[in-house]
Amino acid sequence: ERLAYEIYKRPLALFFFPEPPEEETPKESFRTLPQEEIDLWNLVLQTIAWRS
Repeated sequence: ERLAYEIYKRPLALFFFPEPPEEETPKESFRTLPQEEIDLWNLVLQTIAWRS
């Protein structure tokens, strides 16, 4: 039972239902960093790559 929950994040009894229950799909969240911060990280990563 614990294995089913750990892998599928569903209770074991759910697998014995005649039909899968209806579930709401969570709304997607597209969180991003501001472009200035992305540019800064690109510069930092390029510098690290250049030095190695």
